[in-house]
Amino acid sequence: MSYKWKPNASQRAAYREKCLEKESLPTFTTSKVIREGCYIEYYSLNKGEVIKGNVVNSSYGSERGQHTFTIDTGSEKILVKGRNLYPNIIKHVQGKQSLEESK
Repeated sequence: MSYKWKPNASQRAAYREKCLEKESLPTFTTSKVIREGCYIEYYSLNKGEVIKGNVVNSSYGSERGQHTFTIDTGSEKILVKGRNLYPNIIKHVQGKQSLEESK
């Protein structure tokens, strides 16, 4: 069974606006290790806003090859896939564990 979501015109327009907003931000792809304790600011295309918080957990699913991060924003914890996080980083401050692993 193959399900393919087809957005309507207003959904496409909203996504286009989020993409244009992302292009105006100074995003980059970090070359540093992202692990527990890192401070991250990234632009979420799903929510259309900048998310700021600390990485409290990172895991790698070897079966599917997906890196997943749990980010604590203070008010909530957000689960983010690496493919959505890496190209949308605005600020990355390495944590203690991340600095030790990169040596």
